[in-house]
Amino acid sequence: MSITHSVFLRTQRLPTAAQLNAALDKAKIALRLAPEWNTRDDSGFWPATFQGYDAGFEWRVEPIADAELTAKVRKRVAKQELVVSLVTRADLNQLASAVAVWGVLASITDGIAYADESGDFFEPEHALELAQEQVAQPPPKESPTARITYPRTLDERLAVTETRRTSHSLLLEGSQRHYRVFLDTKSIPSPSVFVITRRLENRAGDFSVLELEVNQRLIHFTPEGRVLDPEYVPDYASLARKLGDTESIGLALRSGGPVSAAALAAFMRDDSADVARRQLAIVTLGLMGGEASGALDALRGMKPHPALGADATRAIELIEAR
Repeated sequence: MSITHSVFLRTQRLPTAAQLNAALDKAKIALRLAPEWNTRDDSGFWPATFQGYDAGFEWRVEPIADAELTAKVRKRVAKQELVVSLVTRADLNQLASAVAVWGVLASITDGIAYADESGDFFEPEHALELAQEQVAQPPPKESPTARITYPRTLDERLAVTETRRTSHSLLLEGSQRHYRVFLDTKSIPSPSVFVITRRLENRAGDFSVLELEVNQRLIHFTPEGRVLDPEYVPDYASLARKLGDTESIGLALRSGGPVSAAALAAFMRDDSADVARRQLAIVTLGLMGGEASGALDALRGMKPHPALGADATRAIELIEAR
């Protein structure tokens, strides 16, 4: 079961990781957030240390206009622009760190704090008081006999239901968790019976699907989400040509180094594509470093391009440096 705490605020009030850490220090809360986090652009699990123990939470920022909100909530936060969601599950240290940041964030931004499970709103000062009360108790100590080594593989049958599909991905839901798998869905009828038979759990509490049973037939995945069964492998190059679809770029990045590089290189050379998105593909190749060495010829071919040449040159330097 997941627990969500939200803060609604104005765009210009969103603090940096450094500002949040400084505010936590000022509030005398012994929580340290990973400082390299980009609060505006990063999403996912934000690691932290709470009183010397591993902690953290899932961080998500989105415009209120795009968020799924009830009419009551939308009316209450009508003057705000962003919603920051802090999501945790069973780990008590992670819950404490999320509540601490929730209260501090509301306090320093003059935002509206909201507890999604109860549906209650809190003024910034009250949210900060609740945060300080939450972290006043020492964190639970780990029992040596109960220590779990992560990542760990879970072999169990988990029935899931399909909630959304594209031509190359499925969104599945089971036990109040969402699982996304990337595969060619054209040969999978709808509706189908889906059972996850093997999962990989990371310390952050997120899962990767390793085996998915579809109508009693197994499909195998790598921990990075790449389909091992050739029958279901999508055409990554054609998907990368549709980078306007954010799931396509996500698929390219999750699918593994050489395949990602090939997909991004194919898109980069597509003259009909938006220049800004082609630039993103080039920058991503540079960040991939040595994994993108197979795209060097394509990047060299882009060097004369008036708008993309400088980015291509920089990407080449980064790849060759590794």
